[in-house]
Amino acid sequence: MVKPPSSACVFFTLRLRMMRAFSMLVLMVASAFAFGTLAAAESPAPGYITSPATTAAKPKSIVVVTDDNYPPFIFRDSSGKLIGILKDEWDLWAERTGIAVELRGMNWATAQQTMRDGRADVIDTMFVTDERKKIYDFTVPYATLPVPIFFHDSIGGISSVDSVKGFTVGVKDGDACIEMLRKNGVESLRGYTSYSALIASAAVGDVRVFCMDLPPAAYLLNQAGIANEFRRTIPLYTGQFHRAVLKGNGALLSVVEGGFRRISTAEHEQIERKWYGSEIVGPGTSHVVRNSAYVVLGIALIVIVLMGWNFSLRKRVAVKTTELSRTVMALEQANHETEQTLGHLNATLAAIPDLLFEIDLDGRYFAFHSTEEDLLAVPAKDIIGKTMTDLLPPDVTDIAMAALREANTNGVSRGSQYSLLIGDRIHWFELSIARKPAETGLPPHFIVLARDISERKQAESSRLSLEAQLREGQKMQAIGTLAGGVAHDFNNILATILGNTELAMQDASSNPLALESLAEIRKAASRARDLVQQILSFSRRQPTAKKIMALLPVVEESVRLLRATLPARLTLTIDCDDFLPMVQADATQLQQVVLNLATNAMQAVPSGPGRIEIRLGVVSIDAATAAKTPALQDLCAKHGNQVVRLVMQDSGHGMAADTMARLFEPFFTTKAVNEGTGLGLAVVHGIVENHEGVIVVESTPGVGSTFTIYLPALAANRSVSTAADQASGKVASAESAGQTKVMPRILYIDDDESLIYLVNRQLSKQGVVVNTFTNQQEALAAVRSSPNDFDLVVTDYNMPGMSGLDVAGEIRTIRADLPVAIISGFIDEVLRSKAAGVGVTELIFKENITEDFCAAIFRIVQKTKVKPS
Repeated sequence: MVKPPSSACVFFTLRLRMMRAFSMLVLMVASAFAFGTLAAAESPAPGYITSPATTAAKPKSIVVVTDDNYPPFIFRDSSGKLIGILKDEWDLWAERTGIAVELRGMNWATAQQTMRDGRADVIDTMFVTDERKKIYDFTVPYATLPVPIFFHDSIGGISSVDSVKGFTVGVKDGDACIEMLRKNGVESLRGYTSYSALIASAAVGDVRVFCMDLPPAAYLLNQAGIANEFRRTIPLYTGQFHRAVLKGNGALLSVVEGGFRRISTAEHEQIERKWYGSEIVGPGTSHVVRNSAYVVLGIALIVIVLMGWNFSLRKRVAVKTTELSRTVMALEQANHETEQTLGHLNATLAAIPDLLFEIDLDGRYFAFHSTEEDLLAVPAKDIIGKTMTDLLPPDVTDIAMAALREANTNGVSRGSQYSLLIGDRIHWFELSIARKPAETGLPPHFIVLARDISERKQAESSRLSLEAQLREGQKMQAIGTLAGGVAHDFNNILATILGNTELAMQDASSNPLALESLAEIRKAASRARDLVQQILSFSRRQPTAKKIMALLPVVEESVRLLRATLPARLTLTIDCDDFLPMVQADATQLQQVVLNLATNAMQAVPSGPGRIEIRLGVVSIDAATAAKTPALQDLCAKHGNQVVRLVMQDSGHGMAADTMARLFEPFFTTKAVNEGTGLGLAVVHGIVENHEGVIVVESTPGVGSTFTIYLPALAANRSVSTAADQASGKVASAESAGQTKVMPRILYIDDDESLIYLVNRQLSKQGVVVNTFTNQQEALAAVRSSPNDFDLVVTDYNMPGMSGLDVAGEIRTIRADLPVAIISGFIDEVLRSKAAGVGVTELIFKENITEDFCAAIFRIVQKTKVKPS
């Protein structure tokens, strides 16, 4: 059963009724109507153009596709059967032409595709567009339809197609209005399979702006009960319904148009009245005439009233039109200004890289803006309605809420900073908060701007690190300069003190009290000498001789030395893995590392029983361990994951965090005055770094400390001579040199008379013939006069006038095969290089003048194979 016409069809029904009423006013209405009915059967309908006859064979049947949801033209009843104006007209067309018509209703986009695929002969309800002209040939139009834009009553300011830009507009798939909207710059479209689906979406609020032909829109909006919720603009365009065939099929097009010309105007109007609705009029001419009279009389009365009312209305309309024009102009101006302001605001927000939030005093989020959502701590959909406490860690929440309270008190808060883990990276943010103006009685809201300052923080950290490195470098340079200046003069003094102390102890061997005093003097001088050595080691101005060596002999020799001074209350153990790989190292410096760490461990157990454990082994550093210490990562990247590990663990009092932070700082010490210099661990750190190693410290107050040293391991097949082997070789060489029966003749030069005296006494006691000089020119003159009277020349390095290198150069010109040794309290790589250039046989540390000066002389003579005469 056909559904009664809706109020949405009033416009079209009124048009038909007005035309019918006007025709009744004609005096000859009855006869003219009858004549028109008879004549129309053979005459073409208005609006159609007669096409020339075609000679093509008439088809027996055709397939016509059309939309199945365009009421009242074509739609389906409750049983799914196609009904409407077009269904009745195509049925009448088939009757007039004798050609069977299969009318197929379907989704409009599907209908177009079916036609393009050649599976249909004719497509109906087609608007003409530029794109479609390339595909189809069209009949003359048979209906004119306005196509407005509909918008929800809650939306203001929409009057034309330009004002819907920025909205998402609903359209039916394949509809001609899609092309028209895009031509006008509207790109945000949402497609629907049918007009019914579009109206259903509008009914639940999913779409609030849509474009649709007026007849089906009015019908479906009324059917959904939401006709009063939507308004419409002036038509976006006016479309005309055509029927079409594929381009080039003119024969079929002529058949289609010829068939519809056989349907009279009266028959068309009858079909329209059926579906748009009409008055119920009974048969009989008298009834028509009587109604005509009533109509004429009514119209006359209405015309009289309307003429008077029209005159008054014109004046009122003119006034209202002027007012309305002004209002419209003002609204358009305000709308333009609003759009400009909104555009400026959107551009400003797009240019701000920061996070922008609106929150209340409880920290609840009401809105946010972000051009970089990867800076959000949580997904954007989870922010609105939540509080800071819900989304942020407690420490960050405390900082942000404190800034929020400050902004509530002062109106603004700036400068608060916090860090937040986002993804796998720490980001730093700086807050700026301002209180928004609020109406009386309403809670305050705040605008929060969170700026990502991670790069600035990183730059600050890098700057502080560079400054610290610069200060450390300046400190090292100052200490190095101090060491170089102190070493020569101070070692001269110490050599004199220690040398004369040894001689005095030999002379006073029968006087116990004197020996005790001399022993204390020697002890103090030895401490002073060790202090100079530590300063030289720390400043890295002490020569380094790295060789491939085994680390175990160095550790064992160090432990042997330590046991002599180890208190009985302490237990010292050593544990070593089998098959340790070799290392590239300086044995003397690594021994100093072990001794310094062990001494530090002994001092960390001030009283009572305790233990010191030394462990030596080879380990492979895993990724987790390396990640904890960046220096370990660098070590593994450069030398591989396999390293030699030296561990020194004690059961002492441990260290607090502030002490550990300054542990390797030079001259920092927690010991009492006269109990430490603060250089021991600084020297250890410097030596380990010089060996491309890493030192890691772990300590717990009251439990103890563990120092772990990682050194690069060498391949197992490298040939090696251990430090112990080298040391034993030197001793054997020294002993064999000392057993020579023939005493060498020495010429010794030094500007320090006390050392001249000391060396003369020491060498004379060994039976060595020594000639000493404090003046370089006098010494050179003695060599020139008797070049063969000397087996060796020993000269101080740092002397006024001529240095030891200058003396060595002159000696080389006098007698090229005469060995020259230089003695100095400070020997670095520069001195070694220059000494080799002038043919110096050996460099002797002045600090060792009391221990192995004589052995060094015998070794030099033996090495140069010069036999004393």
